[in-house]
Amino acid sequence: MMLPKLKSRARQRGAVLVWFALSFLSLIGFIGVAVDVGRMYIVRNEAQSFADAAALAAAAELNGTTSGLTAATTAANSNWGKYHFGSLSFPAPDVKFSTARTGPWSATPPNPPVNYAFAQVTVTVNDLPMYLMPIITGQPTGTVAAKAVAGQIQVGTGSGMFPMSPIAHSADPSANDGYGLVRGQKYTLRYGSNADKDTSSWCPGDQDPSFLNTMKTTGDIKQVPNRGYYAQSPGASTLSSDIQYGVPLDLTAGTDLAPYFANQNGMKAGPAAQAIDARTALDTNQSVYSTYAAYSDPSTGYWATGGNGERLVYAPISRPPGTGITVVLSFGLFLLEPSYDQQPHTDWCAMYVGSAMEWTDRPGAIPGLVTLRLMR
Repeated sequence: MMLPKLKSRARQRGAVLVWFALSFLSLIGFIGVAVDVGRMYIVRNEAQSFADAAALAAAAELNGTTSGLTAATTAANSNWGKYHFGSLSFPAPDVKFSTARTGPWSATPPNPPVNYAFAQVTVTVNDLPMYLMPIITGQPTGTVAAKAVAGQIQVGTGSGMFPMSPIAHSADPSANDGYGLVRGQKYTLRYGSNADKDTSSWCPGDQDPSFLNTMKTTGDIKQVPNRGYYAQSPGASTLSSDIQYGVPLDLTAGTDLAPYFANQNGMKAGPAAQAIDARTALDTNQSVYSTYAAYSDPSTGYWATGGNGERLVYAPISRPPGTGITVVLSFGLFLLEPSYDQQPHTDWCAMYVGSAMEWTDRPGAIPGLVTLRLMR
């Protein structure tokens, strides 16, 4: 009588074992899928970080020229990180450009690529090894992709600009380091009272023979003593405020500064000198550096020695000689000297750091003061 019961119990145990085995395999399968999906999620994040960095780097190189496109593609292909916990390199990304953040996108924009200020970077990993998902899907590898768009955005107008306007040496944004200017070279902010008759006192960057000859032959040199401080009011109090805190005028590329230039040897020497010294005194690092690289060096420059960068100013760059030197061409970043001579005959210099694309030293693809932004 006991035998049927024993057989029934055996069958029950067998069923339990089969159910347990099937459940265990299912559990292992789900764990395996979770592991593979988790790995794909991690690689997706790594790919997005790569795409973000590559898009920003590419957008920073765009300057309205084909060489800028080439530099942008090269920058996007730099080593912006690896995937699979840093063990594998990403494949070459797909890089395209546009005049708008939403496209349309092109890998080969027209020549010249005017206003192409946005870069789209797509990176795709097609051969990510899968460990347990192939049992379910039959696919031994997975595909992960990420896309990012970055571009140059105008940050409004030039309100708050430093109230002096260096003259460009070229209308080409790709000439030298931007409009014919050279990074690390010093250019004239204020021309002294005798500057149109004695060019030997001009700042080193403006001593370029071609620039000087063009200034003379076009007759623009006659305007030099009247160029310098600009504002809606030439009063001493306004002058001091503008130099220390920026001009309240809204400036854009194409603004003619001629109506705003003070006709007193370029500016009122006494209040201007006091104001610019007050501005430079705000910089907690007063050391003199021969180059901007030295000024910004992370080991020995102004950050390392407690500086705050107050001698860095944005200023409108006027058109080159012969094309209307009182009209704003673009904007640039300049490094002021620690102090300035207060004599009216003295020319004041500032070191050109780069075009006014914030946080970069690039000339930019669109006019005006711009910044780099990650769109998506």
